[in-house]
Amino acid sequence: MKVLIVDDRKEMLDVMEEVLKMRGDEVVARASTGEQAVELYDETKPDLVLMDILLPDISGAEATRRIIEKDENARILAISAFNKERLEEDCLKAGCKAFLAKPFSVQQLYDAMEKTSQDQS
Repeated sequence: MKVLIVDDRKEMLDVMEEVLKMRGDEVVARASTGEQAVELYDETKPDLVLMDILLPDISGAEATRRIIEKDENARILAISAFNKERLEEDCLKAGCKAFLAKPFSVQQLYDAMEKTSQDQS
């Protein structure tokens, strides 16, 4: 699976990239801002986006809205250290297919990725 990882923390980008490579996924790009995520989505057309919600410029929810406006079939998994119902609701309304709260296990990440990539809603 081709994956775009979006997180403002380099350590998180590094860990997620390593975990995805172990599973056999291809990380096609890494973004540290929402604007960069939208731009890289257009350039790389990934199968799945792992989108942190709290980013330094625009929110992950806003970046998701912008991606979905251009590609309604985009598969985006929202990830956040803040497991607030409102935050999850905003992400799902924006077009994310699932929400995963940090910290999470490798298996929880894989399960959420599968759910997101198979969702047809």
